[in-house]
Amino acid sequence: MTAPLAVALTVASGYALAWVVLRRSAAGASRAIEALAYAPALGFGGLSILFFFAVALGSAPVGVGVFVAASAVLALVLARVVGSRPAATPRPERWGRVEIALGLAAAVATIAVVADAIDESHRAPDGSWDAIAIWNRTARFLFRAGSHTRDLLAQLDAGHPDYPLYLPAALAGQFASVGSASADIPRLTGLVLLLATPLLLAVTVRRLACRWVGLAAAVVFLSAPLVPLQAANQMGDVPVAYLLLAAAGGLASQLHPDAARRVPPALAGACCGLVAWTKNEGIPLAAVLAGAFLVFALAGGADRRRQLRAGALAFAGALPALAALVLFKATWAPRSDFIVGVTSGFDRALDGGRWGTSLSALAEELRSWEWWGPVWPYLALAAIVGFAFARGMRRPHVRFLSLATFGFGFGLVVVYVMTPLPQLWHIATSLRRLLFQIFPTATLLALVAAGAATLRGCPGDSRPLQSPAPPLDPS
Repeated sequence: MTAPLAVALTVASGYALAWVVLRRSAAGASRAIEALAYAPALGFGGLSILFFFAVALGSAPVGVGVFVAASAVLALVLARVVGSRPAATPRPERWGRVEIALGLAAAVATIAVVADAIDESHRAPDGSWDAIAIWNRTARFLFRAGSHTRDLLAQLDAGHPDYPLYLPAALAGQFASVGSASADIPRLTGLVLLLATPLLLAVTVRRLACRWVGLAAAVVFLSAPLVPLQAANQMGDVPVAYLLLAAAGGLASQLHPDAARRVPPALAGACCGLVAWTKNEGIPLAAVLAGAFLVFALAGGADRRRQLRAGALAFAGALPALAALVLFKATWAPRSDFIVGVTSGFDRALDGGRWGTSLSALAEELRSWEWWGPVWPYLALAAIVGFAFARGMRRPHVRFLSLATFGFGFGLVVVYVMTPLPQLWHIATSLRRLLFQIFPTATLLALVAAGAATLRGCPGDSRPLQSPAPPLDPS
């Protein structure tokens, strides 16, 4: 099996699973596009979990072929669970001039980003330093060491052997199918995850607002100069950003008053669990999302029971990734000295100078035109318009995204205040990457808030913002 075929089959298996799960919440072309947006999450995530459990339980490493077969069986089971009633087929949608212009802009931006990412990959075929020292190295350990991986990881004192395995195990499973640790696999995997992020951003904003705003969100994301470099880096920040967007958008949709705009809660929960399965910082990110959703579900008033039921389904969807994470941390991962240092240094939280340094570094990074271009001022303007003039804060899904995004940003500052590492060095080497992780979700918040400018939906979108009210009971 070749590297492109291994990546394609993995994504195709994820597409089949997403297609089945979305049966009752999307139809027609919308269903096909949304399934494509979620395909890498379920494909790479499912392969990584299957590979890890196989090796952890003493079996031989599994490859893409076994995952394809397992996905087919799971898709048949899910088809019975989801049921045969499909979502209502939407009316044909007419594209206005603004949507056509934004669609062309998104297409041009995508081509430019892909070309730039490929060019960066030629300059650094093995990715950045972290890719060489952490992600790809761990993937090669998993592929070559098999059942001995646990013992090898325990002896490592560098390279973050405590990091979860979404990316390394997915790469190792593809290595097993190809028969070698081909450098093409991490390059193609990073490119697929990059392309899936603006697509997922567009379809999520369309669900929560409307189509032209979703296209604008994709253009904003692709316009950041940092984006193609992140894809070429082959690191865990791109999958964290992508999965965090999927989880945040999916959970936010559970709070939307229109049932037609809600993502299946189990799908949102699966993505939330995969956030924690990707990196150590993904664990608090997923916890912030879950906590914020629980707050809004408990305060849901007449809709509280449905929202809590959606939360329970989301937790069920997250269970496979959470089970893998717990088993990995309990049996494979060595103790993280960084986490111990952060939790034991509470005296640093009382140092006002450390807070000032963290906040000033964050403000300086947000103003960096070299890496971000004009995206952060644009997002700030969109958020101001949404909150001040469009009554965005009246919408529970917008308030949820606001609370979650604020939690992400505040947690980012707290990490640099509490870090046991030299603070300036830690900020210089990681702030841009960690900010990228929350960049798509921040874009989602700003554009959805701005898209709330009208109460009847956006021009050119066939779906109203709210479903028609049911007829009153004469009795």
